[in-house]
Amino acid sequence: MQKVKEFLQQAEEQKIVGSAEIRALLNFADKQYEAGYIKQDSLFSKLSAPVDLEDQFVAEPSEAPRLVRGFHDVLISIGITVFLAAVWGILGSITVIIFVIALSEYFIKRQKLALPAFLLTSFLAVSSYVLFIKVFGSNVIKDISPALILASLFFVLSGYYWRYRVPIALASLIVAALSTFFAIVLIMLGVSIDGNVGVFINQNPRIVGFVGLCFSVVAFLIAMYFDVQDTKRVTRRSDVAFWMHLGLAPLLMYSLFFTILGDDGVLWRKGADQLDALVVLMVISFMILVGIIIDRRAFVTSGLISLGVAVYILTEGIGLSSGFLFHATMLALGIIILSIGAGWNYARRNIVSRLPEMIKNKVPAIAEVRGV
Repeated sequence: MQKVKEFLQQAEEQKIVGSAEIRALLNFADKQYEAGYIKQDSLFSKLSAPVDLEDQFVAEPSEAPRLVRGFHDVLISIGITVFLAAVWGILGSITVIIFVIALSEYFIKRQKLALPAFLLTSFLAVSSYVLFIKVFGSNVIKDISPALILASLFFVLSGYYWRYRVPIALASLIVAALSTFFAIVLIMLGVSIDGNVGVFINQNPRIVGFVGLCFSVVAFLIAMYFDVQDTKRVTRRSDVAFWMHLGLAPLLMYSLFFTILGDDGVLWRKGADQLDALVVLMVISFMILVGIIIDRRAFVTSGLISLGVAVYILTEGIGLSSGFLFHATMLALGIIILSIGAGWNYARRNIVSRLPEMIKNKVPAIAEVRGV
């Protein structure tokens, strides 16, 4: 800590930065040190580092991770996407993995570019998944291949995160680990009950939904662990929570659907009625409430398709033409989305302010509602 202060004071003496900036940086460093964020390096300690130094002085915390800090990031990202897509088409997924590692060494390890880091992690996960399907997806190991694929993906992402500390890599490996256990549980249940995993999944949607719900809740609690540690959303811990919420909100929602409704959990299948649609609306309303409390809009966007289908089913009995009903449903969906988006801070102020202090202290502060 003393070395940091000496470095900043030297920078001020050489007029590299002004006194106001130095004071702000010193205050920030003191707070981070007192909070225990500045300590010996470990697997998770770098998550406490600011996403960007300038982000510490932004007036409003951002829910989403800071991916683009300049057009340089965009240009490099376009180049990475075009290059790796061409490599995949010509040489295959194994070669893509090799090039991802090579590009990560330069653009993540040396230049620390956020958007390229996201793209490279995504390419690594997808190409590894495709490769493992080719390796483990044979009929000989049909029942256990999902668990092998997910376990292999977990080890790949673990090594990648250990090397590059990309938040989405940590979020993905946590999801991969939980998904591996989920697949193992389904395999054990399928073999013990029906002797065949595929038959078990098709004939027992509520059991599958309940098992998925248990793992989704665990994943949600892990995401909240990262969120609670950074309610101001200025460090990479918030980024990990963002990616976890984004990926797991739909899994949590559809697990609830299948647990409650069974086969009718997917509304666009034949057989769903107005009662099913009402249940879906109740689940989506609950998800929206959770999203408002923890200030994560992923819980709203995850249910948009089901929300639209539910509204369509509820209005289907009116007797209007299908074309008119479709556009009326789109209109209602648009009004709902715009109302939630425009009134987000108002809703948070009215809901969070009524919660116990124990909960209020663990969620982001209520943003000031600005006049129009």
